[in-house]
Amino acid sequence: MQNLLWLSMFFLSAISCEISFDNGIKVSYAITGTTVRFTYNMQPSIYEKWAWVGFGLKHAGDGPNMVNGDYVSIIVHDLLIEDRSGGVRNGRPKTDDQVGGVDSLSNQAMRMDPDFSLNFLWDRDLNTGDSVDIQLIPGQVYYAQWAVGEVANGVLKHHVDKGYKLFTFGVCEEDTFLGIN
Repeated sequence: MQNLLWLSMFFLSAISCEISFDNGIKVSYAITGTTVRFTYNMQPSIYEKWAWVGFGLKHAGDGPNMVNGDYVSIIVHDLLIEDRSGGVRNGRPKTDDQVGGVDSLSNQAMRMDPDFSLNFLWDRDLNTGDSVDIQLIPGQVYYAQWAVGEVANGVLKHHVDKGYKLFTFGVCEEDTFLGIN
């Protein structure tokens, strides 16, 4: 019964969390109902140097490689945000529509902050129903991944730098629906 109470409180309110990586990239997300709004924030030192940036989510039990990951790539100067899948091998993720899925991202936008940091924003459902997307379940542990690289002729080249961090989805610094600090 207590779990049902927590879940109902969760779906009636919005929570917001942030994942900060050592290179200064920050990805925040806000959950409202069954939708998640992601904001990928980067400083000029990132977007002036690299043509593309990426963000991925994977179930913790799958390890930190790219297999079975759910990715978003951003070609910075084209303002292009793409839904991608890690597939069954470790390599450049293909767009979801190339591997039998669909683009599950909506409300894509870009914003520049007064400090000249650049933000790319998109929404997706917790459960998109797409076979190549992972279902996001509050309270579950995931790998958050980032990568940066070059683009040649509109094609993402292999990442030049990358990293990852384990985090619990929906558990933030402040109190959340799970009641965890």
